[in-house]
Amino acid sequence: MKADFRRPELMELLEAMGQFFEGFGLRRNLGRVWGVLYLSGERVDQAELSEVLGLSAGMISSSLKELEHWGAVQQVLVRGERKMFYEAEARLLRIIATILTKRELHAVRALREAMARAYAAKGERALSRKMKERVRAIEMVTDLYEVLTELVVRTSQVSSTMVRRMVSLMKSARFWKWLEPTES
Repeated sequence: MKADFRRPELMELLEAMGQFFEGFGLRRNLGRVWGVLYLSGERVDQAELSEVLGLSAGMISSSLKELEHWGAVQQVLVRGERKMFYEAEARLLRIIATILTKRELHAVRALREAMARAYAAKGERALSRKMKERVRAIEMVTDLYEVLTELVVRTSQVSSTMVRRMVSLMKSARFWKWLEPTES
């Protein structure tokens, strides 16, 4: 591996990647392992990962399996080598889209299904006015979450140039103007 991950700025960056993954409810070490693979830009074996991160072979192995589940890394066969190598998914947005659809979106839909069952069990008329308002607010948030998740998923499938254009548009004041509160 060409990169010297003992350099303080790279160690700090790996820690930040760990915190980023942790923010999505994943283990910090997953972000650190992915970070080494991503930043190195080359195929890396488990022993090299273990050496760079100071983690046990078992921790590296379980982290790689979980990262494969999330679509963040893939195994790579190298001709003439008996050991397995790994490389990172370079499109971070694809990883986030996978996490959103496999885990968070599932939770949102489970919440919506529970609300539907509550309606069916008691009947909408049995709910107080205030409770109906709050249930509708939950429905609105789950709808918004599904739409935003779909936006992330679709965005993860377009070119980086298109993503930059979308971000630029969204950062513009014109985009946010229509979200400003209006007086009623």
